[in-house]
Amino acid sequence: MKNLIQTIIKLVIAVAGIGVVLVAINFIFLSIWMFKYSVPGHGKADMQLIAEALVKEDTTYRIKEKGEEVLRESYEWAMLIGDEGEVIWEINLPQDIPLKYTLMDVASFSRWYLNDYPVSVWEHQDGIIVLGNQKHSYWKYNLEYDMNMMNNLPLYGGYALIMNGIVALLFAIVIGYKLYRSLKPLISGIEKLEDKELTQLETNGMFGEVARKINKTSKLLRKQEELLEKRDHARLNWIRGISHDVRTPLAIIMGYAAQIEEDLLNNRATREQASTIKRQSIKIKELVNDLNLISQLEYDMQPLRMETIFFAEIIRSVVVMFLNDDLEERLDVELDISDEAQRCQVQGDKVLLNRALTNIIGNSIKHNSNKIQVKVKARCTTTHYEVYIMDNGIGIEPEKLERLKRCNTSLEDTMSNERVHGLGLLIVGKIIEGHQGTWDIRSEQGCGVTYFIKIPI
Repeated sequence: MKNLIQTIIKLVIAVAGIGVVLVAINFIFLSIWMFKYSVPGHGKADMQLIAEALVKEDTTYRIKEKGEEVLRESYEWAMLIGDEGEVIWEINLPQDIPLKYTLMDVASFSRWYLNDYPVSVWEHQDGIIVLGNQKHSYWKYNLEYDMNMMNNLPLYGGYALIMNGIVALLFAIVIGYKLYRSLKPLISGIEKLEDKELTQLETNGMFGEVARKINKTSKLLRKQEELLEKRDHARLNWIRGISHDVRTPLAIIMGYAAQIEEDLLNNRATREQASTIKRQSIKIKELVNDLNLISQLEYDMQPLRMETIFFAEIIRSVVVMFLNDDLEERLDVELDISDEAQRCQVQGDKVLLNRALTNIIGNSIKHNSNKIQVKVKARCTTTHYEVYIMDNGIGIEPEKLERLKRCNTSLEDTMSNERVHGLGLLIVGKIIEGHQGTWDIRSEQGCGVTYFIKIPI
């Protein structure tokens, strides 16, 4: 919501700034337009030139060529009024223009119109010369300004610009507030979607269609969430049921197999078959236990017994366990723990972290038929405890490595294959995630596998 308010403020400032800029641009263009198109060709210089070009020869008047050219370009007609008020010379004079004038008549038309004809007046040595155009061809109005006001015009212009900016800002604030009120429920609805809460927004107003889409999406997500919860509950009950139902007959099978294996009255082949049955039964038992554990980890039903521990002690205990398991012909372990890692403590579950390291090293032994070397290296940074477990085995094919990484995200992905692959690594992933850590697998075929674990201190 804070980001929304910041966005609205930026929008208000932008709209107000645009308004001020537009006012300034319009003022500039208006000024240019007024100066460019005001009284075209009717300047004092043109009127003076025409007046000087009109000369008297004997008893008649003649206009010189240059003056006639300017007159023809800028005016439709002209006349010269003598001192007695009579027209003593004219050219193209309209029929409704009088030929005699009083001083009052001259005063009335000298600045604006004569019988609705726009006219301009200039002095002549024999009277006044009147230059006119057709009716309704020009708009004329006499404007007078106080000189103090004209001197202060730049200051007034600045004040006007500021006032326009304030007005534009007020309008922008009103628009921004309305936009904020319209967007606030939408942002709240999206936040509820993120929290998987049911959203019911008002569908009227500016963003009614968006609100309807959010409501529809909320219902769909809620329905999907309920279906997923039902499916997960059913799957969890199924795994629990399998675990419970398998344990009893499996214990009986293992018990009878152990009796047959230990009964010396049975021949050697029978005892070996009983031993095989017992080993395979143990694998089934471990698989069922793994399925039960991973389902509990995935649904946060396995409580982590967190305590302050020295991770280095767990690493040593796992390595010692493998070394004491009569695996000299299969395994050679090298341990490298830095001084910082020796002293570093983390919050963790001893049993589960032990299980994670056991699964990783056991995975290296299980997938390599020849003797392998495993190097366990532990380092400690200012924020994390890092463990590297590297072997020199056959490695993992790129396609299989990608498949393992995809499967190590959930129990469903792992069990979607034809056989259960990577279940032990999935347990590792869930344990590390439960400790707010990260982990990764890196490998090249023929170059061994490197497991990387990173747990916050």
